[in-house]
Amino acid sequence: MPPTASPFWRRPPAEPARKPVATVPRFYFSPNACSLGVHIAFEEVGAPYQAIAVRVSEGEQKLPAFLEINPMGRVPAALIDGRLLTECGAVLTYLALRHPEAGLLPLGDPYLAAKATEWISWFASTVHISFAQIWRSERFTGDPTLAPVWRPMHRSG
Repeated sequence: MPPTASPFWRRPPAEPARKPVATVPRFYFSPNACSLGVHIAFEEVGAPYQAIAVRVSEGEQKLPAFLEINPMGRVPAALIDGRLLTECGAVLTYLALRHPEAGLLPLGDPYLAAKATEWISWFASTVHISFAQIWRSERFTGDPTLAPVWRPMHRSG
């Protein structure tokens, strides 16, 4: 956790009330990463957006310029009308609610909308974590010398 981030149990400060400035959303993603699903959703809604690559494989998410945008140093991140949204589920939900005509969520049926949210949560908390242990194994071991050994074992099948 970056030193300026609040502990999870503290509520973030409320954003000041202001009239949002309509701008083209800036979507920060990493090629071949979990942000792909959000990238697809941006395309599906058909609204303009600016895609900005942050190459996690090269450590670009740790650069000061990106940390100014997202202090957590993670993708996906979306700046929408000057406000930051992070995490796949949050950005996907925003896109679905902002662009109901795209049909990303079955908004007319609360049960089906909840089932869609269930799937989003499962992918974010189970599937994503499983693959992260393979592709970003250095984050899951206290011994960085093990990551290069462990990763090929899991990729071979």
